[in-house]
Amino acid sequence: MTGTKERSFLFGTDAAACAEPGKRFGFYLWNFGILLLSAAGLCFLSLLLGIGTGGRVLLIDYLRHPLIFFLNFLPILLFELLMFCLINRTWAAFLTTAAVFITASVGNYFKLMFRDDPFMFSDISAIHTALGVSSGYNITLTRRIAICLACIVIGTLFMYFFVRGHAKGSFRIAAAIVIAASVWPLWTFVYSSADIYNVKTENFDHVSRWEATDVFTSKGFVYPFIHSISAAIDTPPDGYDENLAENELSAYSDSDIPESKKVNILTIQLEAFADLTTVGMQGIDGIYADYHKLEAESYTGNLITNVFGGGTINTERCFLTGYTQLKDYRRNVNSYVWYLREQGYTANGSHPCLRTFYNRYNVNRYLGFEDYLFTEGYYEKYGYPVTYDEEFFPDMLKFFKDDVADGKNVFSFNVTYQGHGPYSTDRLDWGDPVWDGDVSEYSYYAINNYLGSVKDTIERLCELKAELEAMDEPVVLVVYGDHKPWLGDNSVTYDELGINLDRSTTEGFKNYYSTRYLIWANDAAKEACDNDFTGSGPDISPCYLMNVLFSQLGWDGTAYMKFMNDAQSALPVINTSGFYLVDGEVTDSISGSLLDQKQTIDAVQYYMRRNFKFSEAES
Repeated sequence: MTGTKERSFLFGTDAAACAEPGKRFGFYLWNFGILLLSAAGLCFLSLLLGIGTGGRVLLIDYLRHPLIFFLNFLPILLFELLMFCLINRTWAAFLTTAAVFITASVGNYFKLMFRDDPFMFSDISAIHTALGVSSGYNITLTRRIAICLACIVIGTLFMYFFVRGHAKGSFRIAAAIVIAASVWPLWTFVYSSADIYNVKTENFDHVSRWEATDVFTSKGFVYPFIHSISAAIDTPPDGYDENLAENELSAYSDSDIPESKKVNILTIQLEAFADLTTVGMQGIDGIYADYHKLEAESYTGNLITNVFGGGTINTERCFLTGYTQLKDYRRNVNSYVWYLREQGYTANGSHPCLRTFYNRYNVNRYLGFEDYLFTEGYYEKYGYPVTYDEEFFPDMLKFFKDDVADGKNVFSFNVTYQGHGPYSTDRLDWGDPVWDGDVSEYSYYAINNYLGSVKDTIERLCELKAELEAMDEPVVLVVYGDHKPWLGDNSVTYDELGINLDRSTTEGFKNYYSTRYLIWANDAAKEACDNDFTGSGPDISPCYLMNVLFSQLGWDGTAYMKFMNDAQSALPVINTSGFYLVDGEVTDSISGSLLDQKQTIDAVQYYMRRNFKFSEAES
């Protein structure tokens, strides 16, 4: 009985009842120690849910990386302490914290299960839509969730009966102020840090570093969720006024596509495809000969991308949306795809890679695509990781022809994977060498493997063009490269070739960022659009490529497109690095009317990103 009395002070509500200093210390240690352990327990439950459908080995990986565990644990602890400061009840602080963090973790768990897509901060604004479509999923109480709920119930009851300590109001106020004051430095120097996120918390022992979902789940849930705030915040441009942006756009109006000019469009974004003859590389004219013949039959120009050696998705989505910058799309977004669907087109496409790469499976639907083929469910039959153009092009053509034969107006947007770097630097992957230049062995292999891929792609492209040429239905083919190829770390191969990549010069800027685009049409399309689709086009950013296409088709397009037509006249190249092409020369400084135009572009695009204009039909 005496022992029981000796221990009962731990379960009291007031430290003042503990006359002895040792007991008072034990009282505080018990109450705040349990609070600390309860936060750690909630962190563990969140991590348990954070692995999604992954194996337990990922949970072990979290525990093997103390920084990952700590970065997930700290927000939970601070929140629970803050709740205690407000409520002054440990059990209530614990239950409130569990309600917030475990509920979010459960949402992430089901989103990973159903869509292989994590729950991110930007999803909060689309929670109404998510709840609206949740009825289509089989949401059940899984064993893992049941374990979490049981732990929360047991923990709450335990703390209600045995962790009952209160704190003085002055202490709670001071603690709350300290916690609130810690938010800014923790966000600024820790949770928003790209270095910590990308380097110091690297955890790819059992997941892929190339898949966006895997990168997220490799870091738990709470930490990457908080970090995603930095990507989710689409900050309005300086001086932004929504009414002014809306008025700017209202000066234009949407136009329908004339029925007589509704041609079928087949678009191919070629991975790392670039014409290296345009940057002065010698001895490769024969490799590009057939491509140059195709260009001679097409309307062509330079596409000045925002990326080099990678960043496929930037070029891809800037083309489809008409926006100068890539944003993190987490719900339906205005795009030219939606416009084409509104005009009666079916919009689909294919990419022979994992659907989780760049979250294409979800984002392509947000962009308006009705159907899209990926490795999972289709191209896996050709093997992974690469489906080569030899298989990809015939399949792409078959699906396109089938849709056209069904009497549909078709917009088909396809992204290749062949040509993706890095290229082998110690062997030949495409048979005999196609180029013999005076470079290091490292660069020799890299160049020949890249050019071997290019040569094969050109062959497939010419075969495709011949098939489209023979079709009775009107067809327009759009082809462009997404970025220059990676040819060795630190551009070593470009250096050996003597290619200027100094972006402070106009030549180097174009060499670094430019690829080629071409727009070709068969006879039926030429007749329908009353255009021969030949000639030289302007140097443009990817956001203007659809404008150039519509101009060749004789289509006026949306109000936004008309606005961007005027923008193109003033600023045809707006690079995310902060450079522009003005009168054909590169500059990082604009002023006067050009600066006004750029600010107007930023404002209108921000308005467009926040105000979806089309039907909310499921994509």
